[in-house]
Amino acid sequence: WFNQYYGPNNAILVLSGDINAAEAKPLVDKYFGDIEPGPALAKWQSWVPERKANTRQVVQDKVPQTRIYRLWVSPENTSPTATDLFIAASVLGDGKNSRMYKELVYVQQIATNASVFNYELQMASIFGVSVDVKAGEDPAKVEREMDKIIAEFLRKGPSRDEVELVSTKRRASIIRGLEE
Repeated sequence: WFNQYYGPNNAILVLSGDINAAEAKPLVDKYFGDIEPGPALAKWQSWVPERKANTRQVVQDKVPQTRIYRLWVSPENTSPTATDLFIAASVLGDGKNSRMYKELVYVQQIATNASVFNYELQMASIFGVSVDVKAGEDPAKVEREMDKIIAEFLRKGPSRDEVELVSTKRRASIIRGLEE
């Protein structure tokens, strides 16, 4: 394992401080230049497992209310569909103005929270829906309503205004990150 992965062709050298590339290059060559590279490494291939059937798991715990999770394996973060899934997650469940939150929490008042996410990873990602069922409500009814919202989104897609809002929020998030 060591010989396979520890070598200059699989390393990143970080230099910080009062030094520039012209000064650093001779020193890097002096200290690391004669180390032989390891074997070439194959690039990781994305792998999205194929589901043969739906599975359901119920977990009991001492919590005040029921939470429903729906999770799907989705393509890796560099997939052409990653942006589409980001938009879908944002429109369906990013914040109090999202479709899922507005319908289940404000309009029908059968949930206390709703969110949708696409957790992007290198080999495969996870697309998920999370809804907290309001006390006294039937979880099966909440699931049916979740399904209706998702089905409508799949049928009609996002509106132009929703896509523009997602784009604006994404740019604002990037800018805030640069400011910090």
